[in-house]
Amino acid sequence: MTIEQLNSLNDDEVAMLWFMINKVFPPAIKDIEMEPSIFTSIKHRWIVDRVSKMKDVIKEEHQPIYESLKNKLQIA
Repeated sequence: MTIEQLNSLNDDEVAMLWFMINKVFPPAIKDIEMEPSIFTSIKHRWIVDRVSKMKDVIKEEHQPIYESLKNKLQIA
């Protein structure tokens, strides 16, 4: 994830990504919740993997946020 991609995210997208990184799966770093400013240091492939795995569990009302997040992160 680039700094430009991070800066392009709105509050809802950042919150969704934060939740995916820190809460849904085991955290990236055990016992530490990562702040969004650190997201740019995570390998893009790892973020793509986490976001992609969430496709089927995102509630219908959150699908527009999810799709926008994927587009901004250039995830197919």
